[in-house]
Amino acid sequence: MTVTWSTFNWTPSVVEFNPLPGPPSFNLTAYGSTDLFVDGGPKHRKIFIHRVTLENLKPGQKYVYHCGSSLGWSPQFYFRVLQDGSSWGPRLAVYGDMGNDNAQSLSRLQKETQMEMYDAILHVGKSWDFDVKGTTPLIQPQKSFGLERRSPLWTLVINVIPSPM
Repeated sequence: MTVTWSTFNWTPSVVEFNPLPGPPSFNLTAYGSTDLFVDGGPKHRKIFIHRVTLENLKPGQKYVYHCGSSLGWSPQFYFRVLQDGSSWGPRLAVYGDMGNDNAQSLSRLQKETQMEMYDAILHVGKSWDFDVKGTTPLIQPQKSFGLERRSPLWTLVINVIPSPM
């Protein structure tokens, strides 16, 4: 499992985590890398991309984690490690752009995510930088890209959100 996030200032790349059940103790720590990215837009913003790989995770186990450093921590997030072997199949939700004003399926996606009905959520639309309200702390949506390749943000997207493959 690799955790990726971005900041506008250099900070150490640290993830603290622990298996569940039980209260968050964050008694396991992993360290990673920080890469500087300068966007291709007119502001040439400096963005620091952090990547930390969590190793020796138990298949099927649920974990809680936060990322950051002693300079500040993210909210808590959760993930479940995929099962071993071939006698299971992933439970996926796939959706495209829901629109800005009429996201009728959002409440259902939120509820089903909170009920742990999915192993992964695949977003195959153009909007890549929004939190699917209420689902991100529970399961990280995987994004797919298309039309943004002509945008100055394309290189930012590629650097911030690496392909899961």
